[in-house]
Amino acid sequence: MRCFLLIFFVAISCPAKAKASKKAKIDLRPTTVKELTQVFSQAERLRQFMFESNGPLVGGQLEFLKVSIQKAMNASKSESVKGQHISRLLLSAQDSLTNAQNTSGKQKTKFIQDAFKQLVILYQTYQLDLKYTIYWCHIDRSIWFQKGSKAQNPFEPRSNCGRVVTK
Repeated sequence: MRCFLLIFFVAISCPAKAKASKKAKIDLRPTTVKELTQVFSQAERLRQFMFESNGPLVGGQLEFLKVSIQKAMNASKSESVKGQHISRLLLSAQDSLTNAQNTSGKQKTKFIQDAFKQLVILYQTYQLDLKYTIYWCHIDRSIWFQKGSKAQNPFEPRSNCGRVVTK
């Protein structure tokens, strides 16, 4: 009888969990949202330049993105515990971008991939009211965000690799 009740309880509770599987994002102060919006805008430009294989613009955009990240880190200090999490993610992304500036080739791409991973975590965690789609490529194991519905992998621009993770 106990097994039957347990199975019945699990069967009843599972549909409710499936409906609630989409996690709510964490709210932030408007100043933090504003600065993070700039970070994502600069990162989207970097992604676009990489997809277009425009090396000179990629180098300059790395610096613009790092400046935006620094401003967002300063703004996130007012967020208490959330700010610590945001700062750690942004600092990790900024360090990866600095390393990318100091290398070339596949190593540079790897550092930029690492930075995008941190930014994707931010995008998935906090309420920013931005309309990006997150993509993942199984070939190079990269994850990125972009506007538009056609995957444009910045790390493998010649491939069609990219599956929607979330919209």
